[in-house]
Amino acid sequence: MANPRIKSDSVAAVMERFAFILFAPSLNKCRDGAVATDANFKELIGLLIKGYDVTKGVASVFTPETAQSLGIDWDELLKNEMELRRNLWEDLKGSRNTEPLPLEVFEEMYVHNGKLIEPKYLANMCFQRGSVFFKSMVERRKLATDDTYAKLARTTIEEQARSGNDGSLRDLWPVTIRSYADEGERISDQLNENTGKNRGATPLSDLAQLKIATIYWDLCYPQTRFRKEFSSDTMGQKLYYICELNARFPSLRIVERMRTDAASEQNLPFTSCKHTDLTDLAHATDPDYGRTVFEQKSIGKNQFLLKSESFPDGIKHPAKADVVEDYFRRLKNGPITPPIMKRKEMLDIIKQSGNDVIKDTVRAILENNMDHFQGHLNAKHEHNLLCEIQRLGGLERANRVLTVLLSELQSEYAETRSQIAPAEVNGQTEHACV
Repeated sequence: MANPRIKSDSVAAVMERFAFILFAPSLNKCRDGAVATDANFKELIGLLIKGYDVTKGVASVFTPETAQSLGIDWDELLKNEMELRRNLWEDLKGSRNTEPLPLEVFEEMYVHNGKLIEPKYLANMCFQRGSVFFKSMVERRKLATDDTYAKLARTTIEEQARSGNDGSLRDLWPVTIRSYADEGERISDQLNENTGKNRGATPLSDLAQLKIATIYWDLCYPQTRFRKEFSSDTMGQKLYYICELNARFPSLRIVERMRTDAASEQNLPFTSCKHTDLTDLAHATDPDYGRTVFEQKSIGKNQFLLKSESFPDGIKHPAKADVVEDYFRRLKNGPITPPIMKRKEMLDIIKQSGNDVIKDTVRAILENNMDHFQGHLNAKHEHNLLCEIQRLGGLERANRVLTVLLSELQSEYAETRSQIAPAEVNGQTEHACV
């Protein structure tokens, strides 16, 4: 489908013979292969039996001159295409005695005055439809002329005739002849057709979009263009920051590893990483951004080093490659959870530790009883003060001050106790102030 964003020159749609269009898989940047898969092969054949459906969009094509301006080797592509056509023609001639119909259709489509027709345009889209169109026309002819074959397809020649299939070829395609300013415009036009989601245009996979994103990045396209042209705004943002991190940390080979098999140890997950996380990572690793210091941040079941704050000295300390690597590793494998401490080790800590806070903490965990820890929770401010004093190197001074304070408190407590005398009340010994 023609891309309304393309600003390059083009002419109105015209009807051209299918044989005039060259479908080169190497130009299909939206997919690794241009040939229809088994899953959609039959559907495409069925859609094309009646010819190209103009309601599904007009195909963009471009001339050899435009191809050369984009650095595309037209002569090499033409040479390869003509060799394919000659080889297919020879193969069909060899089987004409057993199956004459495919040769008949081929010569109607591709031969004029005894010579093969040469293409005069390069297709920029509809690669899958182009790969099965000849077979669709063979199917059309068979259904209209071979009653046995038609009945196997659960129809009859009469029914084919009523539906408008008289066996004649429908090999005219509506095309728009475009002149792209650069390779980015050509790919953008192609991308729009593949994200149109009409029948015959299979939605692009995530990795196919990633492949195009790397081309956009190399062409220095801004993030706004990524967010407009991919399948969604968030997908465009995600792809942009993956490319940025990939460029900033080439040793991590982020894009290359995302395109490896998911079972590979080197693989980095694409689907599970979120655009918001990647934004934080990109900003935090940017030397000029200033979001620099990382803390633990919980995201779902995993934890990543994402939250950032400023250093008190004002010096920028951007995060390094290991933080980015850790993010993707945790996405793939989940956080590494160490085994819980054994019961015997906990009991040893309770017996041997001279730190009451530690002993009560371990006892609370061991017995699953927070009562052991409640007193410390009530004094959390005081505990935090002591931790801060230790961090600032003042623990020795704190020890001197607290030792004096403890001595004073012990004296006060002893003096209070000395003022309490035993008394008999209702036959029981209690204490009362004298």
